[in-house]
Amino acid sequence: MIFITIEEIANYVKKEIIRDLFADIYSQQCVIDVLINDGLVYRNISKVAQYFFNETKDKLIKVYKKCFTLFFRKFEYEKILDEYLINKYDVEQKCLSEVSFGYNVAKWRQRIQLDYISQLHWKKTIKAGYLLYV
Repeated sequence: MIFITIEEIANYVKKEIIRDLFADIYSQQCVIDVLINDGLVYRNISKVAQYFFNETKDKLIKVYKKCFTLFFRKFEYEKILDEYLINKYDVEQKCLSEVSFGYNVAKWRQRIQLDYISQLHWKKTIKAGYLLYV
């Protein structure tokens, strides 16, 4: 006889939902984003993923409107997913596995900061003995 703990079930459900709803469809959208915009998704979505989406749609919409970068949206979506699983399966946060979506968070934040800095326009003014960057 095989015994499966609640934590293992919660992790399995989390992996299923991530596989179904967090998959990239376009370069800047995942399945959740398309479903929020009432778009059609031409792929099979499991029942647990559909239940998760229907029960947390309001929170997902708030995150979608707040975050413009797909990576950060997925990170916030995962927080909502963890909260949903904690409430549904009565497990602790530390029992749920972390997903990185194949990105290094520190490098992404550094890249975004560098992109922002490169978009700034600097004007150099020289005034009698000192430099002033505006």
